[in-house]
Amino acid sequence: RLNEGALPTCPPKSAIGDPVWPPQTRSWSYFGVKPSQLCHFIGVGVLLGRFLLAETCVHTCPRGTFGDLKSRKCENCTDDCENCSGPRHCLKCQSQPHRPLYLHEVILCFFLYYIQFLLVLSVKENKLFFCLDRCFSFSLVCMDQFFLHNGKCLPDCPSGFYADSRSCSPCHEDCKECDGPDSDDCNECASRSFVLYNGECFEECPEGSYYETETEDCQECDRTCQICSSSSACLTCKEGMVLNSQGHCVTAKHCSLTEYHDEQTQTCKPCHKRCSRCTGPAEHQCLSCPKNGHLLSKYLAPAARFYFVFSFEDM
Repeated sequence: RLNEGALPTCPPKSAIGDPVWPPQTRSWSYFGVKPSQLCHFIGVGVLLGRFLLAETCVHTCPRGTFGDLKSRKCENCTDDCENCSGPRHCLKCQSQPHRPLYLHEVILCFFLYYIQFLLVLSVKENKLFFCLDRCFSFSLVCMDQFFLHNGKCLPDCPSGFYADSRSCSPCHEDCKECDGPDSDDCNECASRSFVLYNGECFEECPEGSYYETETEDCQECDRTCQICSSSSACLTCKEGMVLNSQGHCVTAKHCSLTEYHDEQTQTCKPCHKRCSRCTGPAEHQCLSCPKNGHLLSKYLAPAARFYFVFSFEDM
């Protein structure tokens, strides 16, 4: 029997909340309560669960079934549906994973669309777009790890498209492969005559970069280079730097001991062979001599300072 609060009384020697209280609904038939009604009771429904599944109340219906709020039972999904949220709302197909899923009931959508069309004819302000937005723009969706493209669910987006949530969106016109919609999201250029640099496609590598044949794209020069032929070979240097004989850009004071700074070309150039250190390319511009030679004397001429060098090789 039922008490005044419409709650079934507990079987003998048990109480609501007692671990030994059987979750099976079969014993409730003694009180005249149908199994399908059991999960409706306040308190009992919270304790046991919301939906009836094989004479047991559960909070969540298992895969392949859905909780029907009307019958308070776990009802089966359709045969071809592995998981669903309603009788016509499949979330994952049992087979044919490429098949797109309908989020809204198609027949209802077309019916509402037709009603909307008739209403729009009689209403000046065209504000009735709820059906178009809900049923047509967002009516199809793919399962996880699949992407909607031209009405089909694909494991990967085709060339010229990128994965955007569960659908394929077009790349920028400059891109053949991309990971976003902008011109700097390219992974491969649409034209073979263009080269890729930092996600963008150029006719030639921009200043500060060089073409790398292995990767077939433009790579960064060393930060000291203005123009380079490889990551370690500068052709010209940035302002304030000079190019040494090894193809590296250094400050003027860091030219090697056997080099001098040529201000005209902004490069480090080698001293004369008779000099170990120098201020220019000529023999008389030595600052010091090799081990087999000695700096004998020096004097100032009207336009330059001259050094006379005596070498043991000359004797």
